[in-house]
Amino acid sequence: MKEKEENGEKICEEIKREREKWEKEKLEEKTRKEEEGKKRREKEQRSCDEFIHRLKEEREDLQSKHEKEINKMKIVMEEMNREREKLMKKEKERMKMMMEEQQNQEKQRREEEFREREKYKREMKEQEEQMRDKMKRIKEMSKELETVKKENYIEIDRLMNRIENERRHHDERKRREEEFNEREERYKREMKEKEREIHELKTVMEKGQKNIIILLSADNNDQKTSNENTSSETIRKHHSNGKSLNVAHNIKNNWSKKIEGGDNEHLPMFKVNLNETWQSRDGFCRRRLFGKNNTKENKTIMMIGATGAGKTTLINSMINYILGVQWEDDFRFVLIDEGKQKSQAESQTSEITAYQINHMNGFRIPYSLTIVDTPGFGDTRGISQDQKITKQIQELFSAPGGIDCINAVCFVVQASLARLTHTQRYIFDSILSIFGKDIAQNIIVLVTFADGKTPPVLEAIKVSEVPCSTDESGEPLHFKFNNSAVFATNNKSADDEESDCENFDQMFWKLGFSSMKKFFTSLNTMKTQSLCLTQEVLKERQQLEVFLEGLQPQISAGLTKLGEIKKTRAALEQHKAEMDANKDFEYELEVTVPKQIENTTGNYLTNCQTCHFTCHDKCIYANDSDKYKCSAMKDGKCRVCPGKCVWNVHFNQKYKWDYVKEKRKETYQELKKRYEDAHGQVMSKEKIFEELEKEFHVVQGIVAKLIKGSQMSLERLQDIALKPNPLSTPDYIDLMIESEKQEAKPGFHDRIQSLMEVRKKAEIISKVSTGEVLSDDWKAYKTEEDEETTSATETEHTGRPTEISRCGF
Repeated sequence: MKEKEENGEKICEEIKREREKWEKEKLEEKTRKEEEGKKRREKEQRSCDEFIHRLKEEREDLQSKHEKEINKMKIVMEEMNREREKLMKKEKERMKMMMEEQQNQEKQRREEEFREREKYKREMKEQEEQMRDKMKRIKEMSKELETVKKENYIEIDRLMNRIENERRHHDERKRREEEFNEREERYKREMKEKEREIHELKTVMEKGQKNIIILLSADNNDQKTSNENTSSETIRKHHSNGKSLNVAHNIKNNWSKKIEGGDNEHLPMFKVNLNETWQSRDGFCRRRLFGKNNTKENKTIMMIGATGAGKTTLINSMINYILGVQWEDDFRFVLIDEGKQKSQAESQTSEITAYQINHMNGFRIPYSLTIVDTPGFGDTRGISQDQKITKQIQELFSAPGGIDCINAVCFVVQASLARLTHTQRYIFDSILSIFGKDIAQNIIVLVTFADGKTPPVLEAIKVSEVPCSTDESGEPLHFKFNNSAVFATNNKSADDEESDCENFDQMFWKLGFSSMKKFFTSLNTMKTQSLCLTQEVLKERQQLEVFLEGLQPQISAGLTKLGEIKKTRAALEQHKAEMDANKDFEYELEVTVPKQIENTTGNYLTNCQTCHFTCHDKCIYANDSDKYKCSAMKDGKCRVCPGKCVWNVHFNQKYKWDYVKEKRKETYQELKKRYEDAHGQVMSKEKIFEELEKEFHVVQGIVAKLIKGSQMSLERLQDIALKPNPLSTPDYIDLMIESEKQEAKPGFHDRIQSLMEVRKKAEIISKVSTGEVLSDDWKAYKTEEDEETTSATETEHTGRPTEISRCGF
């Protein structure tokens, strides 16, 4: 054990010695390395010092050489400058001499030009005087030519329309002429048979007279004379009524059909047979034909009036007069079968129909007649129904196969209207606003429910300044009718051979047919008037309506954009510190966003897919391929949508676009990123506001163009329309609303609602006509803009920024 401890101690001592030896060697190695590093650094320092010294020497050498080169260059430049000065001096002297020579030449040339110019002026003055005289003569001639040209154009349009109609109906006319000739031959044969019967009757009567003369004694001369007068009167009456009786009975037997379900108070009624020859696309306008086409002149009349004025009954009365029906006849004709009577508050007529009555031998008028029957204005269905009637009339006047010229516009009114209410005045003005000014002398008044006295309605027409034709005394040209006896029974009472009722009915029959004769005689003298100007009035009104439909949402968008600019400016001013520190902040805006609304009206739409805008919400074209014909289009482009896009990006869809206001929160960084993405560059706050302002100016420009178009339509309508549209005056509509409230007729709440909607458009029309659209808001905006300009000017002159300029605007 002791040995082990001794061995362990020895081992520890050896380890200790070895460790001391290793530490000593390590220390020596460290010392050696430090000495070597020190020597190496000293050597490197010496090398660096030597290199720097050499660089200094080389630099000094280069500087000395550079100074020598500079001195040499200075000497060379001084020599070159001296040479250049010498050359410049010589060149100046040479140029001076040349300039003096050129000035002398120029002076001579100018003097020559002046002399030539004076001579030319004298010649031109003489020529101008001669040309002025020539121009005066040419202007006088051109005015005469222009007048003749306008007259020729009107006549050419009328002839072209007539030729077009003749061309369209040529084949049909040829067929009808053949049928007419065949019918005429049969009619001639029947007439010959009737003449033979009359001749036989006359022979029998003469034999009877001879027998009476032989049998009677001389003291019965008075009775003989009475019998002879009675016999001759019977023969004369038969002769005078032969044709009319024949044509009326002929039509009854061959050209009409009995209407079942009559009553004892009226005679049997027969509806004349009609052939439909034309129908509009929507089926609300049609042309119907009676008889065969012939070469007789055709007159056209249009029956227009308020609901309940008696247009349909008057037309049926006319057809009885034309076809030769007598009071004694046991039948009556109707052109229009009213069937089951509707409420008197609604029009009995639901569509526009042109009835062409071709002339036949035996007619009471010497020409063919076209009667245009229209629905009544002002019924309980309200303004929307009246607007539909106006569109139907436009379709009839403009469509191929419709009506292109007219002889008389017959204003049907009730005799008892002593004073026009606001509603009745609206009806009068609505009807007259359809036509052009050239129709004024073709407007006549047909007074229904009249008696033998002067109709009170004539005074109301004069007070209301209704434009119409006048008679020699200055009164409105009018004809009185009372159609209560037309369909009344003419059978004598069982108790009294001539009852008072029958006498009254026969009196009204004679009154009505006497007025009919005067009316158709007057119609024969009236000039045929082209409907070109009326078509233009209707077209301008439709164009104005489309403009207004597009104007309302775009004005709203402009005002919203203006509010967006103001709120954005306020937010930027309020958060100036955050913007300078490049911090984000949030603010609230009111924006306009497009929204799809389901179309429940049944109307066709014209939607722009590019602008998300409804350009026309009452279009008549359902097919997208026909949208170039839409009223919103001109020269293949839309006149309403903000982008003025081409027609083929417009479609008829099941929804319409509406613009609604929504509140939206937006951060400054979102606003900045949106504009940076759009423009591809970093946007400062000044640039962002500038872009917002540009957007507003774009909207303002679009609205200005629509306003200009609307103003042009209004100005054109003032020049050509017979009357302004009553629904374009807010004050007029206010009176109608008050009238509806006071009368409180069934459905007046709905009519007032319609009037309120129309009033919004009327306000815009009123502002457009005076140029006041967006005026208040725009003036406010311009005032702020002017303040900014003034503030910027003050900053430039004083160097002290104002509150606005400090905010960066």
